[in-house]
Parts: sequence; structure tokens; C-alpha cells
Amino acid sequence: MLFAFAWSWVCASFAQRTAGFTSSLARNLVALGVLVAVVGLAQKATFNGKLLWFWEPMFYATNSFGPFVNRNHFAGWMLLALMVSIGYLFGRLSHEASRDSSWREQLLWVGSPEGTLLILTGVAILVMACSLVWTMSRSGIIGSAFGVAILIAAAVYRSKRKALRVALAGYLLFIAIGVVAWRGTDRLFAWYGNTSTLEWRIDLWHDTLPALKEFWVTGSGLNTYGTLMVGYPRSDMSSQPREAHNDYLQIAVEGGLLLCVPVFLMIVAVGRMILRRLLEPQDEMTWWIRMGATAGICGIAVQELTEFSLQIPGVALLFATSVALAIHEPSRVQSRRRTSARSHQLVPGQ
Repeated sequence: MLFAFAWSWVCASFAQRTAGFTSSLARNLVALGVLVAVVGLAQKATFNGKLLWFWEPMFYATNSFGPFVNRNHFAGWMLLALMVSIGYLFGRLSHEASRDSSWREQLLWVGSPEGTLLILTGVAILVMACSLVWTMSRSGIIGSAFGVAILIAAAVYRSKRKALRVALAGYLLFIAIGVVAWRGTDRLFAWYGNTSTLEWRIDLWHDTLPALKEFWVTGSGLNTYGTLMVGYPRSDMSSQPREAHNDYLQIAVEGGLLLCVPVFLMIVAVGRMILRRLLEPQDEMTWWIRMGATAGICGIAVQELTEFSLQIPGVALLFATSVALAIHEPSRVQSRRRTSARSHQLVPGQ
């Protein structure tokens, strides 16, 4: 947890002091995300019972996807990377749409290096979305749908031109419908209709309530849930749960009010800071990357209702990066340039 805080602070500091750091970081996340997505899809197609084809985890590998032992955790990581990538794409589109150019110039721009990068980013997002849906992670898909809904609302709110609003929102709807149709709507509906794992989780949460009642003030201690539940009767005694499959409930049991109150206050403070940053004047690229990171944070918050993805170091690191992208101040170089530009415009006779 301390490392995640430190990493978030480092990223936010670099974004504030270095011009172009935010877009560069988002662009690198797009590249990393599509690489992880390709590996995950390739392993799905050629799965041999081992993680990344050669490593056998301590407990099981039947639920693995890509470099993650659990497909739900892959979906959580991809959810965060996907939202930031969409924000980066929308930032580039909005930046180009703000230019006054003829249709001929726009067509020529498509073949330019900038236009090629934009097309490649759109393809990368499609591959990442496919990998997420192919995990068949119900919590990951629902969390991603929540994040996409936020970005659609942001596109309608932010874009001044009607054509741009339609293009941004239509792109997200096209990706969502296309990927779901490719995976198979019948199979997805049937998978969501199977509620056995959800019922198991509900029983587990009910079994956790006695521990919550006993340790509601000071908590049992971090990372003690698995050991603690040994001493309580459970609906399913055939397996020993190591996590509550609900990070909010697990924090309440392990930390009690002693931890939950500071965590709640921190969530409120971060939420207010993100909202304040979104309302500040800034360029389109920065705003959209910030919005994408915010959508990812909200999406993973939904997934954590039935999962524990943020307990996985890789997901926690990307989450801390998303928080940094959401709360960072605009770079000082850009701020000075904007201030100088305004001062220059106010000088009489110029």
C-alpha cells in the first residue's frame, strides 16, 4: 500500500514538472496494454495448463489468462489500461478536430504519422477490448461497461461539435457491440445466467459477518482474513477462502473502523481533487487522459464489489498510476506558457 502511494506521488510529480509526460505515459500504456492483450489471447487459444506456457502456479492454473493466475485479475488490469487508452485516443481526436482544415487536408492527415498513430491506437483498443471480453470475467465486463458509460457521457458533455460527439460516443458503442457480438451474445447471456459463483460469494459474505461483528472496531489485522476464517463455520467447508471476494468487506474485517474511517476520508478527498482537476482549464489531451483514468478508477471500484483485483501487485501499480493521472496538476512548463500568452495578449499596442 505504501509503495502504491509512493508510486502515485512520483507519477503525479513527473506529470506536473515535465511537459508531455502525461501523453507519453498514456501512449506507453497503450503499447503495453495491446502487448498484454495479445499474449492473453494467444495463451487462451493454445492453453497447455501452465501460465505463459511454462510456469505452473502453486495452487492452480485453470483460471489463468495471460500473465495473471486469475482471469478476473487480468480483466481488472485490462480495464484500467483500456480506459486510459480510450482517453488518450479521444484526446488526440479532440485535438485534431479543433483545427480548422478542409476535407482535403483532413484526408491527407490520415496518411500522416499522426494519423497513422491514431489509427493504430484505435486498433490497439479493439484488441484490448477483445481480450477483456474473452476472459469471460463478469465483474471485469460490468466494470468496463460502467467505465465506458462514463466516457460516453463525458464525450457528450465535453465535445462542442455535434459531429465529434457522435464520433466519440459512436466509436465506443461500435467497439462494445462488435466485441460482444464476436464473442457471442448467446454465450455471454448464458454465462451471466449461471449464478453459481455469485451465490457462493454471497454465502461467503454471510459467513464473514460474525468476524465483522467481532472485529468491527480495530480489525483483525491486514492480510489475516484467510487465517481468521478458519475459526468460523462456513457454508462451504470443502474449501478454505483466502480472500473475501469483496475488498470493501475484507478491509472492514481486517481494519475495522480504525482503518475504514481514514480510507473513506481519503476516497472522498481524492474524489474531490479529481473533480476539481477536471474542472480546471487544460488542453484536450490532458483532460481526456485524466477522464480516462477516472473512468478506470470507477470501473475497478465496481469490480471490487465481487473481486480482489487490487490485492494483486500489477493491478495495484496500474491503479496507482491511474490515480496519479487523474489528480496531477498540469505541467509547470505548460502553465507558464499559458500565463505568458495571456500576458502578451493584454499588453497594449500589440
